[in-house]
Amino acid sequence: MFNAHDISRNACQLFGEQAKCGYDWWWHSFTARHEKTGVEKAFFIEFFLCNPEYGEEKPVFGQLPENREKGIKPSYLMVKAGSWGKDAAQLHRFFGWKEIKVDYGVPFRVKADDCFLSEDKTKGSVSVSAEDAAAHPEWMCQSGSMAWKLHIDKQVAFNVGYGASEPMRDLQAFEMFWHAEGMKTAYEGEVVWNGERYTVDPETSFGYADKNWGKDFTSPWVWISSCNLTSELTGRKLENSVFDIGGGRPKVGHVALDRKLLSAFWYEGTPYEFNFSKVWTHTQTVFDCHETDTQIIWHVEQANRQDRMVTDLTCEKEDMLLVNYESPNGEKRHNRLWNGGNGQGTVELYHEGVLVDRIRVENAGCEYGEYDEEEENGEERDDGENFFNRVKSANSEMLENIGMAIEEARKGVRDRIGQLHDRLADKDTKQVTDRDGTADACRMTDSGEPEYTANLQEAAKKIRFLDLRHVTSAVREMCIEANLRLAPDMKAALEKASRTETGELGLKILGQLEENLKIADTDEIPICQDTGMAVVFLKVGQDVHFTGGSLKDAVNDGVRQGYTDGYLRKSVVSDPLLRENTDDNTPAIIHTEIVEGDEIEITIAPKGFGSENMSRVFMLKPADGIEGVKNAVITAVKEAGANACPPMVVGVGIGADFEKCAVLAKKALTDELNSVHSYYNSSKSCEFAATTGAKNGRKQPDTSYLEELQKDLFDSLNKLDIGPGGMGGKNTVLGVNIETYPTHIAGMPVAVNICCHVNRHVTRVL
Repeated sequence: MFNAHDISRNACQLFGEQAKCGYDWWWHSFTARHEKTGVEKAFFIEFFLCNPEYGEEKPVFGQLPENREKGIKPSYLMVKAGSWGKDAAQLHRFFGWKEIKVDYGVPFRVKADDCFLSEDKTKGSVSVSAEDAAAHPEWMCQSGSMAWKLHIDKQVAFNVGYGASEPMRDLQAFEMFWHAEGMKTAYEGEVVWNGERYTVDPETSFGYADKNWGKDFTSPWVWISSCNLTSELTGRKLENSVFDIGGGRPKVGHVALDRKLLSAFWYEGTPYEFNFSKVWTHTQTVFDCHETDTQIIWHVEQANRQDRMVTDLTCEKEDMLLVNYESPNGEKRHNRLWNGGNGQGTVELYHEGVLVDRIRVENAGCEYGEYDEEEENGEERDDGENFFNRVKSANSEMLENIGMAIEEARKGVRDRIGQLHDRLADKDTKQVTDRDGTADACRMTDSGEPEYTANLQEAAKKIRFLDLRHVTSAVREMCIEANLRLAPDMKAALEKASRTETGELGLKILGQLEENLKIADTDEIPICQDTGMAVVFLKVGQDVHFTGGSLKDAVNDGVRQGYTDGYLRKSVVSDPLLRENTDDNTPAIIHTEIVEGDEIEITIAPKGFGSENMSRVFMLKPADGIEGVKNAVITAVKEAGANACPPMVVGVGIGADFEKCAVLAKKALTDELNSVHSYYNSSKSCEFAATTGAKNGRKQPDTSYLEELQKDLFDSLNKLDIGPGGMGGKNTVLGVNIETYPTHIAGMPVAVNICCHVNRHVTRVL
């Protein structure tokens, strides 16, 4: 499925030959509203890297006559920012490679002066005077100013498949690559456009984020995308939907293929994909893009074996601009590349010939342009019928071979599993029959297969193969994110504490904590100097098969990379008594749970030991009851006092046995603040427990008392007057989270795991 996030594709790709004649850019577009008038306005931001191999102290422009004459190629970072509308303008700011810092790892980071871009944040400024714009045509921009500071939340991805995979990138199989890590992206922050302030709200930003890289651009150049969609059949706003269409005329090597587009529609959680590189889907595309005196018009029809999508879009030229780039070889051939952010139109979706929905499209990002020349400098043009036949004729059979090899490998593995199960089943059936004389030792299906063998073969078809490099990459990113960003529920709790605190010293402490968080956010530094020991909770779907090594090693590699690349303090010693630092913060503490499905959920919780040292396990008697639990929690928090950096978050585990109880308390810290989870109400395993209990004549216990217990504890702990920083006040704890588990008739373990005010945790699903 196309909605597969892969931030390795979002990393900088300018390696080897690509660094000598290549570009790499990250594009962001979104809608904001004037802080006073509420008027809507669309903006864009792009970081464009070109030819780092020729890095100079100052930016080099390839299109300058003297440079073209000498064959000097462009080399710089171009930060492009601007707006569409009546005052549409693009503003460019250039940096030489001596000024640029690029993190080539995953996740990427690009920084030059006050301009910064990463997976989840961007900030910067561009200002061009009218005089400078006129004096420097090589800057390719208009005049004006724009400053921004934004958080980025990439929600739905358009992963185009193996065409942009690592082997294809290494081979530089195409002249232009595309990956939309955030074809539906929520932005939050502010923009200052020519002195006017605009607010960017996640709910109405209608954002988009993608990247392109390669040796040259495509012609025609086509792009349409929007997540501001409304069903014309029901009138309902489609909150969980987005579509994306892009491409033009792909090139394999220097061979231009037929005009083709890739597209995907995420329709309220249902995927529709029209991807010509997945030949088994038999995707066909017909499109027409043209300009009139006043408009740019797009018409795209696409179909595969089951689905069909018809897209019609227009955008007024007065709301658009002619976007400018020079290619890595110094040429500027795209001189009528129309670009806009206010496209409108419709999309019709069909499944097996039946209309699914007719959708009204607004706030669409859109592009269309073709090279000035009708023919592309005499390049070979291929007008064959079949994409992969054309690739073969260009001696590029690797595309088909790789795609088919992937499918054949999966099919081969599944077939071999099925054959093995057949042989084992036949053998086991004979053994059972010989042993107990039962003729019906194994029921047979209509096809003559043992029933459990057929079930195993069916299960084998559901296996999802997951390269462990994705796990490593995610863990690396999450370790950095958890240490640099406060979780939203923690941020909201601190803000609430500041509003409710009455103690003078406590209020001052809270103000200092909030100031620390702002500085950490602005300067990209950890929110706490103790970046903790990495605690990792894994929920692994039973249908996932990992490839490429050991899951434990993959997690530890991610922690190692995250703490090294993120310049985080390394606090783990290899032996508890000899005390020699491991220098990379590994090994992590890893807790693994097997669950249903074909996904893996990863939670990273860096745990500092100022608060960890204050945690306790109490082995209570069953007769101690709820009051005993309350007294245990209050005792632990009271003894912790100022040592745990209050205001604290308290994780409480009740039940199970000695060690499981402690894990419950630790896991509770990663839950939403002030929540409760029992074995009977928090997961698929709980549903199973309830079902099996009912089969055996047992009722599911009523655990509603836990909510009252949580509230009582929260109130009681905040009456201890420990307060922020231990200086007294109403806010000793920001939250109390409880997790319970069945236990033995003779015991009642209670664990209290205390965390400081940052309570770091991040969760991702692969």
